[in-house]
Amino acid sequence: MTSPVVPGDPRGWDDLTSALRALRAHAGSPSFAQLVQRVERVRAARGVPAGERRPGRVTVYDVFRDGRARLDVELVADVVRALGGGEDDVRAWRAAHAAVAGRAADARPAASPAAAPRTTLRPLPDEPAALTGRAAEVDALTTAWDAGRVAVVTGMPGVGKSALAHGAARTWAAGTGRPVLVVPTPGDGVEARDLLADLVAAPGASSAGASAAGAVPTGAQPAEARTGDATPVPRGLLLVEDVPDADVVTAVADAAPGWALVVTSRRALPEVAGVHVRVEPLPPDAAVALIAAVAGPERVAAEPDAARRVATACEGLPLALVVAAGRIAGQESWSLADHARRIEASAHTLPALDTAYDALAPDEARVLRRVALVPAPLPPVCVALLVGADERSVRDVLSGLDDVHLVRTGADGAVHLHALVRRYARERAEAVDAHSDVVAAVGRLGAWLAERAAARVAVVAPHAADTRGTPDGAADDDAVAAAHAWLETHRAVCVATAPLAADLGLTDVAQGLSDALGPWFDMVARWRDALVVHGAAATGGDPAAVARACRDLGRAHERLGHYDEALAQLVRAAESGHDARPGQTFNRVGNVEKRLGRLDAAAAAYARAEETARGGGDAVSEGRAVGNRADTLRLLGRYDEACDGYARALALSERVGDRNNAGIVRLNHATMLETLGDLPRARTVLGAALDDARAMGDASLEAAVRTALASVELEAGDPHAAVAQVRAALAGRADLEAAVGAEARALLGRALVATGDVDAGRRELLAALAAGRAARVLLVQGTAAHALGALDLAAGRATDAQAWFALALDVGTRIGVAADVTAARDGLAAVAALRGGGAGDEPSA
Repeated sequence: MTSPVVPGDPRGWDDLTSALRALRAHAGSPSFAQLVQRVERVRAARGVPAGERRPGRVTVYDVFRDGRARLDVELVADVVRALGGGEDDVRAWRAAHAAVAGRAADARPAASPAAAPRTTLRPLPDEPAALTGRAAEVDALTTAWDAGRVAVVTGMPGVGKSALAHGAARTWAAGTGRPVLVVPTPGDGVEARDLLADLVAAPGASSAGASAAGAVPTGAQPAEARTGDATPVPRGLLLVEDVPDADVVTAVADAAPGWALVVTSRRALPEVAGVHVRVEPLPPDAAVALIAAVAGPERVAAEPDAARRVATACEGLPLALVVAAGRIAGQESWSLADHARRIEASAHTLPALDTAYDALAPDEARVLRRVALVPAPLPPVCVALLVGADERSVRDVLSGLDDVHLVRTGADGAVHLHALVRRYARERAEAVDAHSDVVAAVGRLGAWLAERAAARVAVVAPHAADTRGTPDGAADDDAVAAAHAWLETHRAVCVATAPLAADLGLTDVAQGLSDALGPWFDMVARWRDALVVHGAAATGGDPAAVARACRDLGRAHERLGHYDEALAQLVRAAESGHDARPGQTFNRVGNVEKRLGRLDAAAAAYARAEETARGGGDAVSEGRAVGNRADTLRLLGRYDEACDGYARALALSERVGDRNNAGIVRLNHATMLETLGDLPRARTVLGAALDDARAMGDASLEAAVRTALASVELEAGDPHAAVAQVRAALAGRADLEAAVGAEARALLGRALVATGDVDAGRRELLAALAAGRAARVLLVQGTAAHALGALDLAAGRATDAQAWFALALDVGTRIGVAADVTAARDGLAAVAALRGGGAGDEPSA
């Protein structure tokens, strides 16, 4: 194929790059990632060795950039071929390149000893900038320079690359007494080969530069030329800012042997051998310190909370922090809180982001805008769905965005975006992208996530997919583990996509995610995630889907101890007229009533749930209602009825494959067996419940079972084993639901007291009481109060003991647990005996 775009009579490199851009446009404007692949194929066809075929993406990009001082003719020829040009075209482009190169050589003035330095080397400006929180980076850089190595400083726009390089260079110069010179980037009418002559004439460098021509770079010295293990001391340090590619670094390093070198770049330059320092945003304390350094420590000391708000709003970016602090210093009539409010309300875009964004190719800018839509780390396949392109090409574009530090690829492969870059890109998206395109993008992603999440939840929770039939058989352990891993990997993007979809009017997408993820959220106790996803699904749309979302939202509120909100959502579902599983809804109403200690109301709600579930053929909800009612009867002391209920619930759950409920029923049955003194059987039943929890990956159920095992160990006289079990239940479980966590701490307190560690036990019991009050769990409050009363009674503190036993009696009476009432009265009687009679009749504290 012959291209109609060939250069005519180019007068300079800019004419040639302009013609190349026209040729690219004629070829359909392929992305630079695609051009890299095409050039690689062209070179393979020419027989180029495999290791030399693939050019750097930045190298290809720079072929089309104005302001070049030279162009690689072989790369130009390969790019022309990659854009569809034939060999006649390639010959025309070679001729044009030769013509421009000849004119450039003719135009270059002859060198003379008296000529002024063409590279205009200059000393490092004596303007120390605020450099806060960068001690580790400064140490890494100065160590590299001591060894004469190249240091590459990269990072996103506004992160402080230049400030770090200048500050570290100033530190190094002060410590070594050697010069630091700033070198203009070769390419803008400056050639690296001019650098040697200019080093001799540069201020402060004459003595160091006089012998530079005969020196050998540290890394290039042959081993036999070195003396022992000593590292040659560099003659000085050269600083080059904002370099576009590795070629510039190579050119400067080759032209200035014997000098240490530091370059800053918005692009990653992995092909450069040396020390690479990627500058990250400042942590909160360092960000506040930077504000204080610029605005004045007294302003920060007067309003520390507002200063932290400013630091948070600036997301740790030094450039944003310095701009904000400068405004704070210049507007003394404004409080820091006023400034924080202004920054939080603004888009807070930075000129550095404008520059970086404007340099992007159209496909790169579009991908960045799409990534910014969803506030979560995104696997590349999710980005491809947002963009509407194939994953391989999107990965190439993401690699380019990572090179310029506008995105960052995590260890798990997910794409991360700095909050300020996200805000900036979303602002640009609002101005550039059609609303319908954004809706379509989020719709694609949400539908894909919902479909795949549903398939994996069916593996880990097969009972959730069918309320009537029998299971086909449990998936093997590897399949369950793989399904859990996928769900955890995509959890954040699912949670972020649901409210975004609802905001865009895609309620069906939000409801699809809610339906798919609900059973898994229950299994792994992701209650706060459940609030977000189910809350988005409950905003409107299909009435039946809204009812389902309200039912699941009520469950999440109940598990977090938000009982009023839980009842409100469950009643909303029940009264909607569109609730397809009223048995499940009333079952959850019973759960709330039970948490609140209203056992008669709970038993009535469970009985209604059982009846409606059976009538609707919902065997899963029927089994859960029967099991929950049985446990309520246990608390009411009706053990024979409870035992029959546990057996019936277990049979129903095993018939439909509801292993989660089977585990819960076994747990509650074991608790009754412990109460009746049958500890060996309780251990056996709890062992089966623990197997259920582990097989499903249900961390919440596992924690509850371990707590019950600890109670059995304590009752059996082994408090040390009990402590170990409770600590295993609590280990790493910051998200443990409130009621389970409070119950575990109460048991831990009792076990610690039994081991003899009374002080630690008291602390845990007081913490459990506070947690029980916060979660409004009366059962835990009563248990903790009774244990604290026993402690004070044993210590002879009659007044304190009486107050605790009175509280335990009040709680036991309110929830109607006869055993707890009897135990509290026995405690009060013991207090009275300690006092010599009569004290047990004193009023409750």
